[in-house]
Amino acid sequence: MNGPLRWEELVLVPATPAQAKLTWTRTLCEWGKGLTLDQYHEREHVLANTDFARDNLQVYVLVPKDDPTTLDPLAHCDVYKRPCWQLLWSERRGDPDLPYCQLVEGDAYSVASVFCPPEYRGCGYGSVMIRQLYALLKQNRTTPSLSSLYSDIGPKFYGRSGWVMYPAEQINVPVSAQVIRPLSLQRIKRLTDPMAVPLIDQDCADLKRRLITMGFERSQRAVDPGYVKSNSVLIVPNRATYRWHWARAIYMGPILGATAPECVGASVPRSLAMPSAEVGPSFMLWFHDFAAKALIVLRTRLAQPSDLELLLQAATDEALAHQLERIELWSLEDPDTLGVVTSMVRLSKIPAYFHAKKIERTHSLPGLATFYSDTLADTTISEWLCNDRYAWV
Repeated sequence: MNGPLRWEELVLVPATPAQAKLTWTRTLCEWGKGLTLDQYHEREHVLANTDFARDNLQVYVLVPKDDPTTLDPLAHCDVYKRPCWQLLWSERRGDPDLPYCQLVEGDAYSVASVFCPPEYRGCGYGSVMIRQLYALLKQNRTTPSLSSLYSDIGPKFYGRSGWVMYPAEQINVPVSAQVIRPLSLQRIKRLTDPMAVPLIDQDCADLKRRLITMGFERSQRAVDPGYVKSNSVLIVPNRATYRWHWARAIYMGPILGATAPECVGASVPRSLAMPSAEVGPSFMLWFHDFAAKALIVLRTRLAQPSDLELLLQAATDEALAHQLERIELWSLEDPDTLGVVTSMVRLSKIPAYFHAKKIERTHSLPGLATFYSDTLADTTISEWLCNDRYAWV
């Protein structure tokens, strides 16, 4: 190649099978630490064949317009299609002064593995790719959709290309046998994949029901003077999402000298003291990040605040069993909202004896871009509901 190509000479296209396989080889240095090339290819093959990715993963490559099948693409990324729910405002037929908020089911396009080979960095190819990707996701939308991503290079790169960046706080809980209370562990139920499925399905049903209620409540308040309308989005935490994370842990455990995990979370059985029959049991679902030596909490659902202590006891016990050094939580829900509105983690919710610490992440910074049809106002998103680790790719 004789010097950098101009942006008008470049095009973003779906990768051929050969180009897609090449991206695995290229990204080993970035996301395959501790693995051989063969192991990394095998892991990516395992993940690509999960229900989450099999029919929903599209690899894109930035290439010269006159050589679209080149095996030397200038940049590339992965995009996963997954379901999302949005609370959107629309005009009521016959009465434009009385808008209403409704639940709209759509698609989310989660962007991951954004990569520019070292020899092509500094030429602006990454920026060209992301701008073209934004335009590609936005075009020809007849139903509302969105795109999510988690930036490891700060907020500006994606922020200037159309994604709105969100706060990135988390709680780290050091793992120590000294915090274990055997009587607490007797009150929790350890979950395997099959045992977690009913809780996941019920959680999704509860979330959808609550969103419909929230839309009705917002519509009722729209007539109040000074009421500020805002949209909300939620990436659906379905079975396929969790199993993609669990497949990674099951593969990586033996490779890094650990046992493949069987326990994927814990729940607190319902009791007569629970505040509402509409709320399912409290649970915490996690996956084992053996490379980072951390137990990563994917989602926590609390029926009552006191259950958090029990679930952290279970998480600590599981982390100790696999010689992991910390527990990571991105967010915790407010039980009063039936598990919909997920707030940033507050230290006050976690008992002091866990010695938890809040940090501001400099990696995995969440971003959203929204794409609406002409019949819906492009209201700024003010809420990303359940912005938790399960949504990360």
